[in-house]
Amino acid sequence: MDNYSLSVFADYNQIFVNDRSKVELYFPVWSEMDYFAMLHNDANGVVISTLRNMEVEVFINVCAERPGMSNADWDQVVESYLFLPTGKLVVSGTTDFLQDSFQLDVPIGGYHMLVCFSGLNSISENGLDGNDQYHVFLWKGERLIENVIHKHRSA
Repeated sequence: MDNYSLSVFADYNQIFVNDRSKVELYFPVWSEMDYFAMLHNDANGVVISTLRNMEVEVFINVCAERPGMSNADWDQVVESYLFLPTGKLVVSGTTDFLQDSFQLDVPIGGYHMLVCFSGLNSISENGLDGNDQYHVFLWKGERLIENVIHKHRSA
């Protein structure tokens, strides 16, 4: 498994995970289910909702297969799908410049994605401080429908 640790400014409480060909600035229209999942998926990629509008820790893990883990280790787990037609994965905040964004070459194709949230109970009352983390696990796979596997009680 290849692991990458990032610090991303989650402006507007969003982290974008998409293909290099889909990095134009866009404003996703969030559904009620998206809010529940804290994740939006559309043709442009995946947008992860964060609890803080600050710099947050993001971990990208590219795996050979679905990682074995316990849902109890996380505050929330959401399964999704990401298509990377150029094989250039980009992770960015809403206002990041492309050249400043994390970019990674991966094999072209579709990926299953687990987004695992941790530290959601650590957010300060004013929403500025916390130890929230957002872990993204990717492995090759066919298209699937977004699914909330484990839901945080207050997120």
